[in-house]
Amino acid sequence: FICLHRKNGLNTLLKDYSELGRFIGTVVMLWRKSSGEMLQRIEMDRQVIDEVFGISKDQPLTSVEQGLSDPHRGGRAVAILSFSDQKGYLNKLIYKPKDMAVDVAYHNLIETINKRSKNPSLRRLNIYNGKTYGYMEYVKHKLAKDSHEINRFYKNAGKVTAILHLLGCTDCHHENLIACGDQLNLIDTETLLEGE
Repeated sequence: FICLHRKNGLNTLLKDYSELGRFIGTVVMLWRKSSGEMLQRIEMDRQVIDEVFGISKDQPLTSVEQGLSDPHRGGRAVAILSFSDQKGYLNKLIYKPKDMAVDVAYHNLIETINKRSKNPSLRRLNIYNGKTYGYMEYVKHKLAKDSHEINRFYKNAGKVTAILHLLGCTDCHHENLIACGDQLNLIDTETLLEGE
C-alpha cells in the first residue's frame, strides 16, 4: 500500500481522499511554523542557556529530536536540543513550548524540602521559564551502580511519591519520571494540583 502510493507521490490517495491532503498540508504548515519559532527562541536565548545551563554560545546547536510529546497549541511539541563542543562532547537540553511556572514551583519546593530536611537531598532540575515556552535540564536514565545506590533510590522514590501525592498528581508513569542513579526525577508537571 505504502510503496504503491509513494510511487506516484500520493496522487491517487489524495485524489480519493481530498481531506487527507488538507490534513497533511496543515500538519506540515504547523510543523514548519512551530520549528521556526523554536529555532528563533533558541537563538534569542543563547545568553540564558549559557547562564542557566552552562551551555556556551560557542557550542552550536547540532541536532533537534522532535516528536517526544503530543503536539499542542498549533502543532508545538517537546524537543531534545543537542549542542556540541569542538571536542565532540554533547550537552542536551529539553525545550518545552509551554509556560513552565508549575515546573519551576515544583523544583523550588524540592529545594525548600532539601534545605529543611536532614535526609539526603532530592535532585532539583534547572529550569528557565520564558512564560510561553521554556527549557529544562536534560536527565538521562542511568542505572544505580551498586546496592547502596539502589537503597537510596527507593528511599528517594518514596519521598518523591509522597510529595506527588500531596500535590495531587494524577499522571505519573514511565514517560513523566526518569530514574537516574539514586534519584527519581519528575520531568513533566502538567498533572500536578489536579482536583479529585
